[in-house]
Parts: sequence; structure tokens; C-alpha cells
Amino acid sequence: MPHTIYQAGPLFSEAEQFYHITLTARLRNAGHKVVWPGNLFTERQIDKAGPHAPDLIFKGCRDAIDSCTCIVALLDGAQVDDGTAWEIGYAYAKGLPIYGLRTDFRQAGETKYNYANSMIQGCLAGLARNVEELVRLLADEGSFRHDRRVRDRRKGEEDAQALWGPVTPQLDSRLLDTRTEEVWPLERRKRDRRLNTTVRDGGDKLGDDDLPT
Repeated sequence: MPHTIYQAGPLFSEAEQFYHITLTARLRNAGHKVVWPGNLFTERQIDKAGPHAPDLIFKGCRDAIDSCTCIVALLDGAQVDDGTAWEIGYAYAKGLPIYGLRTDFRQAGETKYNYANSMIQGCLAGLARNVEELVRLLADEGSFRHDRRVRDRRKGEEDAQALWGPVTPQLDSRLLDTRTEEVWPLERRKRDRRLNTTVRDGGDKLGDDDLPT
């Protein structure tokens, strides 16, 4: 199934730009539409925007992601490019499938099972080790793999919660007044127990009517 692809990745050196151009041509030859941020703006547009250039770039790239059906993210390097990491997170929050391309053979991430930071790797619907593998992945897997990965991810989260229990934020008691009872029920109960203790030597305990809401 043809995709409209947002092609994410660092594009600041001649080598990076050349790789993007080559990848774009290959994906288009495979029948996909490709949006590459390097083609979204001209130098004249950026110069004309002046101090508003960062807003121009941000909004242009964000809107481009909104117009696409999936993301292809270049993940080479010891660290994923910071802009690419944001684009992955934004696309993941929107429910778009994200396909990683990592040709770098080096180990990356927190464990021997990682090929990228876990927060990046967990967003991916698929990973390719070369361009032709990526082309096959986009042609053969499509949204089915994304749906399957979402189900697998949710199952993993359920298994982790069953093993470790729910994660409860540990907050300073001074911050609790800004939280709602619905959001922090456990912290609210802990606070209530503290407030129901003797507030001073020989003093009275606070009653239910005295508790802050």
C-alpha cells in the first residue's frame, strides 16, 4: 500500500543531505509520496522570517507530519538526532506508524537488546537495517505490523505492571494541594493520615471537616 512518508533524520551536513536525497528517490521509485523537511523551506524564506525562523521551521515540520500516513526515521549514530526524536514522539502520540532505518552496526541504547534508546525503540512499528529492507517493510507490513506492535506493546506494559505493580509518583507533600484527589488518590490518603495525627504536643487531632480539599 503506498504511503505518504515523512522522512525524518539529521540533514545538516552534505553527507546527510545526499543520503536523504538518495533515500527519497528510492522511496518514490517504490510508489510512495515523500515529504522531506529539507524541501519544505528555502534559504530565502528562512532569512525573511528573521527571528521567527524557528517558529517557521517548527510549524512547517509539524504540519507536514500531520499530512503524512507514516514516518521513516533515520536512526544512525550514537544518539538519535534531537529533532528526529521529537518528530518520532509526536508521530507516536498521533498514532502514526514509525519505521526506523538504522544502518549503523554499533550497539546503542541501555541494554544489549537495544539498537536505540528504549524510548525511541518502543515507538517503532518496524526496523530496517538497509534501504531495500525498508522498502520491503513498507510494502509488506503496512499498518498490520503497526497494529500488532501496538498490541504487543500493551501486553508488555500489562506484564510489567503485574510484575512490579503500578508506579505511584512520590511527591513532596507541599505539592499535593495542587493535585486533584482523582489524580493522586494514594498521596491524598497519605496526606489525610498525616493531617489526622496530633499537630502539636498535647494538641487536638484534625477532624474530617478540617481537612483541606
